[in-house]
Amino acid sequence: MSSQRIGQGSLELPGSEQAPVPVSFDPEKMVAVSSMIISIASIRDLDPGMVTDRDVRVLKPSVIESGLYVANGIRDIDQEHARNGVIFPAEEFKFMTMSPLHVARSAATGVWNKRKDANNKQEAQIIANRASGHALSSMLERSRNLENAIANQEHAIKTIAKELSPSSGPAFYAHHRAADLKILLASAETAVFDALNVSAVTYQWDEEKYTRAKRTLEYQLFGKHEGRYKNWKAYAPMVTKYARARRLIVKQSQGPIVQELEKYQAYTDDET
Repeated sequence: MSSQRIGQGSLELPGSEQAPVPVSFDPEKMVAVSSMIISIASIRDLDPGMVTDRDVRVLKPSVIESGLYVANGIRDIDQEHARNGVIFPAEEFKFMTMSPLHVARSAATGVWNKRKDANNKQEAQIIANRASGHALSSMLERSRNLENAIANQEHAIKTIAKELSPSSGPAFYAHHRAADLKILLASAETAVFDALNVSAVTYQWDEEKYTRAKRTLEYQLFGKHEGRYKNWKAYAPMVTKYARARRLIVKQSQGPIVQELEKYQAYTDDET
């Protein structure tokens, strides 16, 4: 297939010639999603010559989505970073696979290593149990923070897609403060690229292919063309589904942490 560059006559998108737009907004100004996307596109000023016609056509939500879930006939254990049929970002998976029992025992072992010669073994055991409780409480807090972070991405991408729907005008009504909208768009963009990153790992893309995909995805979302709104709406369902699947698994994983923590709750409650 041709690798002709966009901007060299290979692809003409409607609305590519636009009037100048403001590149920034007062943080308190009420801004429409479409206006903020145009503003970000103006600031980034992406070079169309950095992506190809073919890559823009080929990179679709379905291409990314196929690398987010364990394929039929494959077990979680045989798929890197997989849990309950969902493939997680590496750092999320690393945390998800931590054993509450191991976390508690490691904390207690650390206490005993420092008190090998303690005369009062009973007191040392209380301190060890308390350390286990604190370690598990920290683990539970981290899990809940992860759940909330994923939920925020899920909310962000759903909100952007809703604002860009025809019923919203499309997104020409100023529903959000500029400061809030920047955060919302940043979270939504992160969610889309997180999905791309996971799929790239699943399919073991080389650096060149991964870099091309990242450039193409950014161009699809923030290039100076009207197709970016359609692209945001197209990616939203895939990203929302993926975020929800991860969020629910993270929430489910908190059960064993809570159960293990209950063994040590009395020791942390008795602290003075």
